[in-house]
Amino acid sequence: MFSLVTSPIWAASDSSWRDCRVPPAPGLVICDPANLCAEAIEASVQKHTTWQVECATTDLELAACTAAERGARAIVFDSQRDTPKAVSQTVGRLRALYPVGALMLLTAHDGAAFMRSAIAAGVAVCVHKRDALADLRCALEALTEGRQYCSPTVMEIFTRYGSVVPLKEDCTRAPRLRPTRRHSGNPLRVQAV
Repeated sequence: MFSLVTSPIWAASDSSWRDCRVPPAPGLVICDPANLCAEAIEASVQKHTTWQVECATTDLELAACTAAERGARAIVFDSQRDTPKAVSQTVGRLRALYPVGALMLLTAHDGAAFMRSAIAAGVAVCVHKRDALADLRCALEALTEGRQYCSPTVMEIFTRYGSVVPLKEDCTRAPRLRPTRRHSGNPLRVQAV
């Protein structure tokens, strides 16, 4: 079958075949231990972004190994563990198995300490489940550009508790990382409204 994407193109100037392929879309692995929102995220990613879902699984180690094996650029994971120490341990395990890609946390947790711990441990993008489908596109654009991102509900949680958003320069392992400027003033401090 003839395909426009992968078929060789005749180069008349040098009388040889040249293989012109479209570069692959960035890969994404979804890890949802409770298997509650993986299908909705996958459908939204395929419909609204240029990212390609490589795998959707309920096992954290399998997600990290699959991402490393297939060269995925990011892992979206849902942490079912509800303490700051537990989420930092989860991120540490992911980083040990998958050190080169970005991590995006999808959570329903409403604690600032939990979010701060996840970001400090190496999560590049933090999206609350209330914002998941509406804000997924912005989150993936941030990953594509190599910058950190917190969804509006996550920023609201930090604002409510008057917490500092612990942005790190090496969170996604990308050299172009910069803080997200969602509020006026200092981007590293969220002012209570």
